[in-house]
Amino acid sequence: MYNSLLTQRRWAKAILLILFLLGGSIMPKLGYATQDPVHILILNSYHQGLEWTYDQTEGILRKLQSPGEQQIYVEYLDWKRYPTLENLNNQFDYLQAKYIDQRLDLIITTDDAALKFALDHREEIFSGAPIVFSGILEKSAEELLQGHDRVTGAYEIVDSEGTIKLAMGINPQIKNIYVLYDLLESGLACGEDVFAAVQRINRSGDVGLVAHSLAYLSLSDILQKVATLDKDSIVLLGSYNMDSTGLILSTEGVANQVSQSSSVPVYSLYEFLLDSGVTGGSLLSGEVHGEYAGEQALKVLAGQDVNTIPIIKDQTFVTGFNYNELERFHIPENLIPQGSMIINKPFSFVDTYRSLVYNTVTVLLLLLLLVAGLLINIRRRMKVENNLRIKNEEIAAMHEELTATEEELRQQFDELLNHQQQLKETQQLQELVLEAATDTIWDWDMLRDIRIYHSKTSHVLGYRGEEVGSVEYWNTLMHPDDKAEFEAKLNEHLTQKTPRYSCDYRIKDKEGVYKWIRAFGKALYDQDGNPYRMLGSHRDITDIKEKEMHIEYLAYHDFLTGLPNRAQIQEIIKNEIPKAGEQGTILAVLFLDIDNFKAINDSFGHPTGDQLLITISRHLTQILDNHVVARLAGDEFLILIRDIKEREEALNYAQKIMKLFEKALVIYKQYCYVSASIGITFYPQDGESYESLLINADTAMHKAKELGKRNYVVFNIEMKKAVMEKAEIQNNLRKAIEFNEFVLHYQPQVEPHTGRVLGLEALIRWEKDNKLVPPNKFIGIAEETGLIVPIGDWVITTACAFLKKLHDLGYQELTMSVNISALQLQEDQFVDKVLKVLRDNNLDSGKLELEITETVLIEFLDAKISHVLDSLIENNIKISLDDFGLGYSSLNYIKQLPISTLKVDKSFIDDIQSAPESKNITGLIVTMAHQLGLKVVAEGVEKPEQREYLIKYDCDAIQGYLASKPLPEEEIIKVLNKNLL
Repeated sequence: MYNSLLTQRRWAKAILLILFLLGGSIMPKLGYATQDPVHILILNSYHQGLEWTYDQTEGILRKLQSPGEQQIYVEYLDWKRYPTLENLNNQFDYLQAKYIDQRLDLIITTDDAALKFALDHREEIFSGAPIVFSGILEKSAEELLQGHDRVTGAYEIVDSEGTIKLAMGINPQIKNIYVLYDLLESGLACGEDVFAAVQRINRSGDVGLVAHSLAYLSLSDILQKVATLDKDSIVLLGSYNMDSTGLILSTEGVANQVSQSSSVPVYSLYEFLLDSGVTGGSLLSGEVHGEYAGEQALKVLAGQDVNTIPIIKDQTFVTGFNYNELERFHIPENLIPQGSMIINKPFSFVDTYRSLVYNTVTVLLLLLLLVAGLLINIRRRMKVENNLRIKNEEIAAMHEELTATEEELRQQFDELLNHQQQLKETQQLQELVLEAATDTIWDWDMLRDIRIYHSKTSHVLGYRGEEVGSVEYWNTLMHPDDKAEFEAKLNEHLTQKTPRYSCDYRIKDKEGVYKWIRAFGKALYDQDGNPYRMLGSHRDITDIKEKEMHIEYLAYHDFLTGLPNRAQIQEIIKNEIPKAGEQGTILAVLFLDIDNFKAINDSFGHPTGDQLLITISRHLTQILDNHVVARLAGDEFLILIRDIKEREEALNYAQKIMKLFEKALVIYKQYCYVSASIGITFYPQDGESYESLLINADTAMHKAKELGKRNYVVFNIEMKKAVMEKAEIQNNLRKAIEFNEFVLHYQPQVEPHTGRVLGLEALIRWEKDNKLVPPNKFIGIAEETGLIVPIGDWVITTACAFLKKLHDLGYQELTMSVNISALQLQEDQFVDKVLKVLRDNNLDSGKLELEITETVLIEFLDAKISHVLDSLIENNIKISLDDFGLGYSSLNYIKQLPISTLKVDKSFIDDIQSAPESKNITGLIVTMAHQLGLKVVAEGVEKPEQREYLIKYDCDAIQGYLASKPLPEEEIIKVLNKNLL
């Protein structure tokens, strides 16, 4: 039956969303055309059709069906399937084109990626509209909303503890919980919540649960693992959309695969996974969550200031089970909590209409009994009527006498019954109150200083009532630090300054352990205003206090290292800045980043990486004495050195930190060699706010990275200028691609004996404001941003088109050399794109040579790039190794690479003139390259003496200003036509 309802519900969802998604928006509602429409954008993090996003969107749209004209747009960032910067850039271009001129009154986002995108671009493309969010954990929301206003919404709260306890109620033998979550933001937060829930359950009783993480296994390893689990285990599925290898997955598909492979029940935290093979759980409902966000949106649309609308923290859980999985693991329904939702249960007339069947049978039996009783009664009545007729006259006489007496007795009896009933109800009410009370209830006779306990549980602290009969003795059990507040609040009430007494304080139980209690009370006063009696209660709130302190700790500390987190270090620095200003002291902020930390994770695994961070944190804390060490994120640390007089003090600490990384750190018996790059900035010289100090320290750290890492750099204003210049170039590069500002110049490669042109090398130039920007100014930035890929594609296409033009002019033997980057080689379709360009221009593939620098090839060479190079060679495309001599310069290594040409760097050509013949190895390089079967091209040939030297060693081609400088297309054609070379 539930399956039918579920199907109807999904059809209803589909129809509703189809109506809403036609054209990406909803047309205005009829009947409200006289007022301006309200424009609302619903921005989803994930793709259309994902059940979780589907449910949230439906809940939001259901709440927005209110009177008034609305124009609603629904968009999807598709972040689960494409969590890449390229995807976000594409979405930015798409949404900017669509909404830059569209007024928006409200943005509603679902999940983290959409909220961050809306916050980053709200002012730029979304009219600066207020934001209502949904589907975000409280911790994630706090990080995303830092520095932003006009935002409200509903937190996503998962019930990990409820699901685990639900599973333990079904199988009390559970000891192992295998937690499946991914390593994205939501997955990590979900996993952290499950592990915290296990710790809470273990603390609440002698349970001994052990939680195991499956996040670092591939999907195939996970399926093998769950297939061999013992019966004392369960699998708990959280947020999972990507395995440890980076493979993007469907959460519902993973749930089905894991359920089919698992030897034990699989539980979940989300309602939309219930029909994907999981057994059940205390499940987060996406629809209810979306309705909460819709309610917040209605408040904003009603005109309420969004900054005054508190974020909703209500829980949205349903208890649900999958009948097929209950049958599979032989779980009887009597172990399931009453009222639980069960899907896939086969239809049963008796089960469905059980109460109706039972009621019908009962009524029939009663009717039969009634008929039999009536027949018997008729017979008896006929006999009794005869006797009654005889005695009727006697009774009539006695009746008159009894009537008067009976009336009097009845009045007395009714009055007595009324009194007894009132007394009984009063006694029952008092007993019910005492039985139902979870608190200890006490009655204090203040005149005799006697306190009586009425609670059935005697006392939550383990004492019997008579053991703490006086307030004086009670005070001896109180924690010394809490006595002053206790006496002050009690005195305020006894002097009638407060209507009720209330106080939290610690009291020592019978085992000698202090517990927190919350006490309430109210006093009675005589006609002179003096208190003579007081009644009240107190309850044990130790768990509540411990949770409050733990939550406060987690809010300001890194969960892995225990160091202050970003929020706490920000608060500390903001508090220290005015103190330093008053005292005239200096603050130093050090931004530390671990070099090559990713290699540790890739080589030894994330557990080793985590332990390395913990070890580094401990050493930094020891080195920095009473200064502050905080972990920002990943392998980034922020250090505050305070209350110093000279900058050298901070530099001394930086040197101590650098020495820490001079030796290997032993983690799990593994020797880990890492280094650090540190950026240093000072208050007040480099900044007078936390934000400016952080940005400048980060800038200095990146400068240390550029200088070769394993170093520290002090910030200066030139770094800031360089960063701004780099950012300007980065922004202008996008415009350059869009407006075709790039051009190609071509430098000939000639045969040294005859001067005959053998080929051309295509060299990119950027024409900006009628000036040429040197390639070394923008190529590196293009590679960092990934723009080198479209730029490189343009270069290959343009160069091949020009080569085709030269072939048509009669220069059939000319070849073309084009420089490519490692990012292009890492593209899956790179070889196909190059072959397509050659086909489009009807060019022989042997006429194209792709140049790769020696440094790039050695640094990025892996199995994938090797396969790409082999594919190019198989298609007769030549590979040239550029700038030989600047990298490893190992001919033995070069022998193993799939290259056909070796380009000797200009520095070796310069040595022909500057170094003696006996020390000049340029000729030796040419000779050895020929022995390896490689063609040799000498770069930077500028003098005739250099050409003569290269002719002596049979160098295949030369390139440089001696032959020609790089020229545009028209000039190259003129040179070829005049046969000047």
